[in-house]
Amino acid sequence: MNATSQPAEASVLAKGPRQYLTFLLEDRVYGVPLADVAEISPNRELNRMPHMPKGVEGLLDLRGTMLPVMSLRARLDLPPLPAEKARSILVLNHGGQLMGLLVDQVSSVLTSSSEAHVAAGPLLAGRSGAWVSGFLLEGDQIIV
Repeated sequence: MNATSQPAEASVLAKGPRQYLTFLLEDRVYGVPLADVAEISPNRELNRMPHMPKGVEGLLDLRGTMLPVMSLRARLDLPPLPAEKARSILVLNHGGQLMGLLVDQVSSVLTSSSEAHVAAGPLLAGRSGAWVSGFLLEGDQIIV
């Protein structure tokens, strides 16, 4: 908690307009802060390792740097995407460490005003909710 007794995510979401890279999983739109996106890579062969945690699809050799690639589908208990479907890997800079997120499809860059930000409440603090810091309300669409 910060000095105002609000979760840190709530104070971050409340600061002016922000840009997000949106992507699809199943039929739902998700977003990550654009500033955290290092690059977008087409899905490629991953180095699979035994005994990896649930959702870690493997390691990606990105120009000599090995980084873990997680499947949000697996982490969110969604059914696997058929192998022939196109997927993308979002390479994120998460706290100074690179990691990949395997997503169904990259959608667009969205600029959102602070009024559209809604912080996630404590009800979403469970296993799946740990991935959710807030919501964007864009017209009749809710972006997680």
